[in-house]
Amino acid sequence: PLEDAVAKAAPQAVEAEQPKPFGYTPPQQPGKPAAYSDRTVLLEEARNPWRLPRQLIYVLCIGGGGISAYFTGIGLLARSMGVTTASVANQETTEIVMNLAIDVTAFVFGVVSWINESKSREKALARISADEEGESMRIKNEDDMKPLTRLIEGKGKGAGLFDDDKGC
Repeated sequence: PLEDAVAKAAPQAVEAEQPKPFGYTPPQQPGKPAAYSDRTVLLEEARNPWRLPRQLIYVLCIGGGGISAYFTGIGLLARSMGVTTASVANQETTEIVMNLAIDVTAFVFGVVSWINESKSREKALARISADEEGESMRIKNEDDMKPLTRLIEGKGKGAGLFDDDKGC
């Protein structure tokens, strides 16, 4: 009787969730974007190392173009009502319109490029998650072929431009 009471009072052993392996990709849940393993994300970053700096440039285009277009547009609107604002002072209307067109173009470039980059990253992550091991080997093989990598690892310079040249 005492043992039964202790067994009932003790919290039931909850089965601990098993740790996931490094390459584990969780299943996609409805209404949410796909989640990828850390390994998949790192392989994608190794494949496209300049994606983040490009996205920074797109953010700067969106911010700079948007803010500048806002103030230029407000200045052009004020100019049309006969009020001169500091943002368009000492400028001809044609110059203001040209500046507004440049600002809007920078903004649109940033938005379109960001969207394309995001779609490209999503496609790359989906492709890599389907074959992480193969992608890892492809990146390793490509890296092994680079002359600097070969030189650092002590494998020699590799095939050079004048390797067949015997000299004069």
